[in-house]
Amino acid sequence: MLQDRLNAFSLSQDLGGVAFATINGTDVYDNLIAGKNIGNPAGNLFRLACEETMTSGGSSTLNLQLVTSAASTLTTPTVLWETGALAYNHADHLTLGEEFEMWMPPRTDYLQYTGVLFVVGTANLTAGIFSAKLVLNTEQHPIHASGMNFSGL
Repeated sequence: MLQDRLNAFSLSQDLGGVAFATINGTDVYDNLIAGKNIGNPAGNLFRLACEETMTSGGSSTLNLQLVTSAASTLTTPTVLWETGALAYNHADHLTLGEEFEMWMPPRTDYLQYTGVLFVVGTANLTAGIFSAKLVLNTEQHPIHASGMNFSGL
């Protein structure tokens, strides 16, 4: 799959061994200016992919947060969306090969930087690798001249 690294929040981020911590994604998206609405109807998607199923030595929880901040280190962030604390063995948690996507929230309070935070609580994770990115200006199920459908990318 082709990826635009400038739109990545987190690429193959390994959360194995993380306990009771808030971990920044490996990268942030620079909105260039504060107050720019990068949410729907701009056609931008947030996509999260699980590259290794989460496991825990105890009863760990993971709360994935999509945030915006004035600082590239995502300090004092505004939470745009979050999963809430999901147990690693919860029926709705992502497993290897699964993806989740949603439209970016339509807001006018995006600050200069947008990114993800992984909040691990209760116990340590022993495995779990995730990638998250911003997919800009998507079309809904486009069919290209070659007949290949790239809507699943």
